Amino acid sequence: VLTHNVSDKLTYVADATFSHINGTPAGGSATWYGAAQYLIYKHCDKVVSTARVELFEDTKGFRTGSPGLY
Repeated sequence: VLTHNVSDKLTYVADATFSHINGTPAGGSATWYGAAQYLIYKHCDKVVSTARVELFEDTKGFRTGSPGLY
């Protein structure tokens, strides 16, 4: 996770993950990975807005039940 305060009101966050498992219940191995980015804007002490963009790749469907790029 990487966090950067662009200003007093704007924060950028990047999050990346990679996982691999051997010996899945179906046999063999599985790999999945992803990245998410956030922009967080502080309107005032009680109100913030967050925008999020994410990509997630589940090569064999081990985490989601269906292989693909989400």
